[in-house]
Amino acid sequence: MKKNGYTLVELILTIGLLATASTIILVNMVGIKDNQEKQNSKKFEEAVSSAACAYIDMLGQTELRKSCKSSGCNIQLSTLISDSVALVDPELKDPATNCTAEKEQSRIYVRITFPKTSGIYEKKCEFKRTSEVVCP
Repeated sequence: MKKNGYTLVELILTIGLLATASTIILVNMVGIKDNQEKQNSKKFEEAVSSAACAYIDMLGQTELRKSCKSSGCNIQLSTLISDSVALVDPELKDPATNCTAEKEQSRIYVRITFPKTSGIYEKKCEFKRTSEVVCP
């Protein structure tokens, strides 16, 4: 006699294999999302830092540049946005905090120093936050 269909063992094995494969795929997808958020956060910080460094270069020999060279200075994101140096969309979200640039602009700054190495001043720009930012 010819039988039609699958046995219970075959069905259980098939369901088990599908469940295992889907679990592996989902775990890898979550890891990809986390890596993407970290990369986006790093790009956000680099964009703000490079804008602040460019801003100092644009100033020429004004008092702010002189004071930055002598003792270092902090430039806020709000200053960069208002002077149209940082072309940051106010609605852009920082992946690290999930806050928009508009909400964070007074809490984000770049610390600029000119450490003297080998007799030459080299500009150093470090992305900073004044406090832990929590947005709804």
